[in-house]
Amino acid sequence: MCYKQHRCMNGGRTMRFKRICVLLAALLLLPVGAASCGRQREKVELRMMVYTERASSSDPLLESIYAAVDDFNFGNTEIVLKTEVYPDPQYLDKLNALAASNQLPDLILFGPELEARVQKFAKEGALAELTPCLEADSEWYSSFREGAFVSSEYEGKIWSVPITFQANCIFYNTHFFERANIRAEEIRTWEDFLEACEALKSAGIPPLLLDGDDNRVARFADYLLQRKAGIEPFETMLDGSFDLALEPYAEVGGMLNALMEQEYLPAYSGYSHEHYRKYGRDINFFEGEVAMMLGSLSSIGGFQREDSAVKGLVGIMPFPQLEGGSGVQDVWFAQAHSIAVSTDNENQEAAVEWLKQMTAEEVQLDLAANLYRLPATKVSLETAQFNGKDELVQADQLLSRPLHVLDFDRSYLGSERETAYENAWRGALLGQDPAEMLEQLQEDAAAVADMPEHSLQN
Repeated sequence: MCYKQHRCMNGGRTMRFKRICVLLAALLLLPVGAASCGRQREKVELRMMVYTERASSSDPLLESIYAAVDDFNFGNTEIVLKTEVYPDPQYLDKLNALAASNQLPDLILFGPELEARVQKFAKEGALAELTPCLEADSEWYSSFREGAFVSSEYEGKIWSVPITFQANCIFYNTHFFERANIRAEEIRTWEDFLEACEALKSAGIPPLLLDGDDNRVARFADYLLQRKAGIEPFETMLDGSFDLALEPYAEVGGMLNALMEQEYLPAYSGYSHEHYRKYGRDINFFEGEVAMMLGSLSSIGGFQREDSAVKGLVGIMPFPQLEGGSGVQDVWFAQAHSIAVSTDNENQEAAVEWLKQMTAEEVQLDLAANLYRLPATKVSLETAQFNGKDELVQADQLLSRPLHVLDFDRSYLGSERETAYENAWRGALLGQDPAEMLEQLQEDAAAVADMPEHSLQN
């Protein structure tokens, strides 16, 4: 095997290739005993931090990663990759402890809920900058889809390599849209969206679902807030000041409540399912009982289940634009799974080989097919592997065009502020006075002493 040694980190030194097989031909010309080409290169050992044991994992992502590890190690005479498992409930605590003691393993897996930590550890010098590596291999760098690095950047540099990509969108039941004579491609503005809701309601079809348990009320409000006021409200939350202007919050709160007043949402919206089941019947998008649902692309796996009532009946559309709003109107809220390389690693060239393995076409297609998430790279989903997975192919087409992505995740606020933020929007949905809602949110946020530092990438 011809092993390429990459010099692409720690100051961006020029890439240098050492090809062992080129030397073999030269050595054949030397007298016997003049040199030993049978000397073994010391095998590089890499350690990667993951959150689930292989034997107990029901997580398709981890199953795919373990399979990729097997492929990487098979026949590899120069690198061996091993996993270090820290169970999910303790994963973040262990990650923090290892970083603080400069004992991070060579590679770290970050899920969407931990992407805020990429910036934190990059700022603290715990992660190796990967920008020089990517720039040194332009073919690899250009293979990533638009917006893939949204969760990997800090101060204009890249600190982790994405392996999957997902975004929040509106799913709709194509059968219900046909019944109500609605064309999804004609829903571009908020007014178009409200007209579609009214047409669905008139046809006796529940228009929209925002599950309180899944915090989709807050994500729906995020979209409206971004369309109305841009990224400034999110920046004031992330810098810890929570100095929130009343006007955009009041308007968005009123828009949410209007959905309830017009009966476009079920009566339990904003409450938990447990609360609603005491008073009436729950409705479910997956069971074909409501026309639209806001959710992440990871929901697609549920649509494909054999017991799903909407299998083959789901379309995807972006969140509508808000006419007169100051925000960029084609923004998608997006997140990624990614892998970072620690500065404690002494074999960063070998670590990059693993990152390239995880972003190779075959692995990316397997991840997309198994996880029902978009690949991080521009691989084509127009293959037999994705027959019957129309929603994923449709999402890939929507998100392959030029677009803007925003990585705001409420977990960046810290758990207490996150809860306060979600409760505020539930209150607005149920008719709480916007000024009172905002005052309570600022009061709750100020009561929290600390907050993870994060800067917004878009």
